[in-house]
Formats: sequence, C-alpha cells, structure tokens
Amino acid sequence: MDSPRRVASGTPKSSPQQGNLTGPARVLNDVVVSFYNSIQKWNEAYLSSVRVIQSIQSNNGDEDQIQSSCEKLGSLVDVMRFQSNQLQALCFKFTNLKALNNANLKIGVSWTSKTLVIWSPHL
Repeated sequence: MDSPRRVASGTPKSSPQQGNLTGPARVLNDVVVSFYNSIQKWNEAYLSSVRVIQSIQSNNGDEDQIQSSCEKLGSLVDVMRFQSNQLQALCFKFTNLKALNNANLKIGVSWTSKTLVIWSPHL
C-alpha cells in the first residue's frame, strides 16, 4: 500500500495589499480560504482512513473491531465526499467570479483569474 501523503501545513502567504478587502477581492479571498480549508479537511479524513484501513489489515479476526473500523471508515468516506462536493462548488464560484469580472486580474502573486479558472477543476 502506498504511504499517505501530507499536504503542506501552515497558512498561505499574505498578499501585499493592506486594509480590508471589499467587493470581488473579498469574495475571492473568502473562496480561496474556503478552498484551502476544504483541502485540509479532506486530507485529514484521507490520512485517518489510511490508518483505519491499516488497522483492519492487521486485525486478527476480532469481528467487533472490524465492524467498528468499517463504520469509522464509512463516516470518513462521507467526510471526504462532502469536502469533494464543497471543492466542486468552490470551483463553480471561481468560474462565476471570472464571469462577473472579465478583466484578467492578478490572483495572489502569480496566478491570473484566467489561470485559476482553467486549473481549478484539476486541483
């Protein structure tokens, strides 16, 4: 079995802009933060599910323990499914933000809104 992968911890680097964000920039910031948080929650559930699967594999026939582990795995899959749906909804919001603002805005340091819309379904 492949070893679990960890997503980098910490927070994204802050932008050079000062003051409170308003309008589309605020919406974009909120969506990016939600995107990051959903990825972290999905990854946490994934890593937990790997540990549960490993415990099932190493189990010595204790049916109660296997049943409990399978129920836990099912709830982790539900969390991963929910977070995946959240990410899809956030990609839709990215697309809508692009449609509302056809300008080629800089997003963060290096990505333009066009680049984000192109790559968000693959993230």
